[in-house]
Amino acid sequence: MKLAAAYLGTKAIHSSTIGGFRTGKLTEPAPKTLLALGYVNTALARSIDHPEELIEQTPEIGYPPKLPHYLKDIWEHTIPMLDSEGIALGPVGMFEAFCGLRELPARERRHLDEEDAPAASRALGAYLRAYYGKHNIDWYAKLPELVYDCPTIEPLLLNHTVPADRLTHDLDAIGRLIGLSGSALWEHLQANLGR
Repeated sequence: MKLAAAYLGTKAIHSSTIGGFRTGKLTEPAPKTLLALGYVNTALARSIDHPEELIEQTPEIGYPPKLPHYLKDIWEHTIPMLDSEGIALGPVGMFEAFCGLRELPARERRHLDEEDAPAASRALGAYLRAYYGKHNIDWYAKLPELVYDCPTIEPLLLNHTVPADRLTHDLDAIGRLIGLSGSALWEHLQANLGR
């Protein structure tokens, strides 16, 4: 709420609204709420460097493209609300999702057997190294920064095995580092493990 108020300059999102969303008791939110959530969500996506082509376009009404940097401790490890295609939802997407017109990602249960951890680690490490190479990013020089954001990335980039539970738990954090969802990385792992 503090972040939304600082970004929007208004208290369009109240604690009772958030409580209603959490409990499922909010059945008819005001359009202003969905508008506010959509603008904050797209600004969050830009702030964490979600790919621009995967952010719903919103009409320009005077809000900055990114969230306030002085509140980075609130938003830097937050994931924007995405649809099933990985698109960060704006106001229209929020409305469609709330009404059931836009498909949201299904909650997936990620389980990896410990015996698959070496192959999964190799596959994900190779994917990450290829990504950084394709984008001309010297991941080795950036390693301290990457490790600060997600310690699991270091053994992956260095071609070491990561325990299965840690790997599945940290897929979302790893994905954020390269602008992908954890679900996309999970699908990549499943394909590489022949599932």
